[in-house]
Amino acid sequence: MPSGRILLKRVSESKKLSELKTDGARLLYSWLIPHVDINGCFSGDASVVNGKIFTRLNKTIAEVEAYLKDLEKLNLIVRYSAKNDIFLQIPDFKEKQPSLRADRERMPHIPTSEQVRSNSSHKLSKVKLSKDADDKHPPELPQKEYKLKKENDCQLVYHYKVCKGFKIDDRSFDAGGAFGRWRKVAKQLLEIIPDVNIAKQCITAIGNKRKYQGLNEWSLDNVVKWAPEWLLEYKSNQEQQKNADIAKMKQKEEQNRLDEEARKEIDFRRKTEDIYKNMTADKKREIDNEISKYLKER
Repeated sequence: MPSGRILLKRVSESKKLSELKTDGARLLYSWLIPHVDINGCFSGDASVVNGKIFTRLNKTIAEVEAYLKDLEKLNLIVRYSAKNDIFLQIPDFKEKQPSLRADRERMPHIPTSEQVRSNSSHKLSKVKLSKDADDKHPPELPQKEYKLKKENDCQLVYHYKVCKGFKIDDRSFDAGGAFGRWRKVAKQLLEIIPDVNIAKQCITAIGNKRKYQGLNEWSLDNVVKWAPEWLLEYKSNQEQQKNADIAKMKQKEEQNRLDEEARKEIDFRRKTEDIYKNMTADKKREIDNEISKYLKER
């Protein structure tokens, strides 16, 4: 995959992008483009998107999921399930990338939404034909699907594998006891970072920031080794963000207070002017004399 993609300048005139609810969704769309494969496909899992695209922005999984749903609602992306995982595709990606070179890209491992729909239609047709087939030719039994395990340590192993660019439905994934060993390492990571979503962010961040391990090989063992340092940095960033939010809230409250005082002063002046206008000429002269006397005494 190349180091970047083209972002056409007409993106700033896009009607769909202007209809998105947040700037976060607009940022996600533009930052997503350099990460997709030659078909415009990428992981549709909010935790993976957050880790790989919003690596240093401290976004929550819920925020990223809301951005993805907003993009999906306006058909800027299509999300779909395949191979026991969720993916996304930018529908008009190839039209907006005139310089794509298939010979310079690695073979994409994510199926496109069109392939998934085609396979679904093919399976339905096959089932219909099998009903009309002769009893001598029974239909082939479908292969048993690879069932994902729901335990937190397994989820971390799956997340690590996706970040490495592998397919989690590959039977060879469990071969040779590797999965069992990775589960043990993942459990060690959960002892350091009990929250599975934060642990996923740790795996992605350490994979993206080679400064942690200083090694060419990125493994779960290295993640566990450098997780305490990453966790300190993560907590520091969270604290800074919290303090920044508090400061911003106080600044807003102070501005609201000043605006309210200014509004009250304007109202008072208007009322005073109205009272002054309704006074008799003698009363106005009397007040003016009192004001002049007061100013001289000062």
